[in-house]
Amino acid sequence: MILGLVAAVGVWATKQSLMMKFRRKPGFGAAVAVSISDAGVEVDGNQSRSKLEWSTYPAAVRFNDGILLKRPHSIRWLPDSAIVDGSAADATELVASKTCLRQVR
Repeated sequence: MILGLVAAVGVWATKQSLMMKFRRKPGFGAAVAVSISDAGVEVDGNQSRSKLEWSTYPAAVRFNDGILLKRPHSIRWLPDSAIVDGSAADATELVASKTCLRQVR
């Protein structure tokens, strides 16, 4: 019982710590357009535009509602609900071919 409580508090504290870290970053919560292709990931925001090769994101996680691209000290969330062109299956297939994709269901 105590071990379960300690684990739950630890998960909560970790989540809060991560959110505080990301909230301090400039541009946190800003809307951006993200395009993925064989060439890489393109991010277009109000203040900047970036073209990144897939090697920038060595890992990704597929959740029920989107894909999380991971790189050292940064993440990029790609929600399925924001897909304009293509499908979630297409995005998953492309990301899996370019990164080490882990499935979480």
